[in-house]
Amino acid sequence: MPNGPGMPAVTNPKNAMVNGQSIGPDIFADPVAAEAAFRPEWPGESGTRNNVIGDGMFDIDTGLSKNFPIGEHKRLEFSWQTFNLTNSVRYDVRAAQPSIGYAPDEFGKYNSTLTTPRFMQFALRFAF
Repeated sequence: MPNGPGMPAVTNPKNAMVNGQSIGPDIFADPVAAEAAFRPEWPGESGTRNNVIGDGMFDIDTGLSKNFPIGEHKRLEFSWQTFNLTNSVRYDVRAAQPSIGYAPDEFGKYNSTLTTPRFMQFALRFAF
């Protein structure tokens, strides 16, 4: 739950900075300032839910196939599939698990991705 000056903007930079050093991908550009903007809920408070939302999922999967007839009852089939065609990286905000007071310089640091790297597969089949 935010307190004080309010929650910093969620910028999702590829390289967050702490004390002038890059710490890698993080939800916040300045994790220490973001951690200072949160506090635990007091007993009796309902608290907040989903106050940090990630970018969501983005993935393009494609496929291409071609059949080459060979005679009357035979054919050669070629297929090519590509998963995550654009090789987009989407970080998993659930794996960041920001915890207050544990390590302010790692507050909101991403630990995993939602997407997998680009993957291609080819197939050649002779059907008779």
